[in-house]
Amino acid sequence: MNENTNYNLVFLRHGQSTWNRDNRFIGWTDTPLTSDGVLEARVAGKMMKDAGIQFDNVHTSMLRRSIRTVNMVLMELGQEYLHVSKHWRLNERSYGDLVGKNKKEMAKIYGPDKLREWRRGYDTPPMTPSHKYYPGNLKRYKAIPPSSIPLTESLHDTVLRSEVYWNDVIAPELNSGKTVLVVGHENNLRSMIMKLEGIGEDEVIGLSLPRA
Repeated sequence: MNENTNYNLVFLRHGQSTWNRDNRFIGWTDTPLTSDGVLEARVAGKMMKDAGIQFDNVHTSMLRRSIRTVNMVLMELGQEYLHVSKHWRLNERSYGDLVGKNKKEMAKIYGPDKLREWRRGYDTPPMTPSHKYYPGNLKRYKAIPPSSIPLTESLHDTVLRSEVYWNDVIAPELNSGKTVLVVGHENNLRSMIMKLEGIGEDEVIGLSLPRA
């Protein structure tokens, strides 16, 4: 929230998912919330209610861990009636060939420095369309041009993808004085915060966002 502007914006990361719990790279894979994740989302919603926040517009990704977090938050706020805009440009960063793999195991194989570079920096191993978790095989993305479905993404790629939705949809709402909630994923939220706060490429590696 920003008291120095004529608009209010809240970023919220989704609650714990099953692959968060299992310490696996998730990306566009559609993992559900755990019971702890549901509780985290409800607590976040209650905190917003206690702060007197009410939203005009709500945005999230096409992934159910984020969608269910939105639903829990709106339930706590008593705003279930709001339309929730869901878009693939707000999806998590695609982790390429790391998707589904355990982070600790990858650290043992490649070293903690390389793992940190993959997670926070600008390089990620590629994924082919035949990969087990390739999102282009899912029905929900059939309306998206195949060239727009990432095989793998750097944080920079995620910045460019999220920036389109920000400029076309979210920024105009904020400029009209709306109070906006964006429920997303660590890296797509990092990408937007990076642009808003002017965080440099060398600094963003230290930006980490807690879950709801």
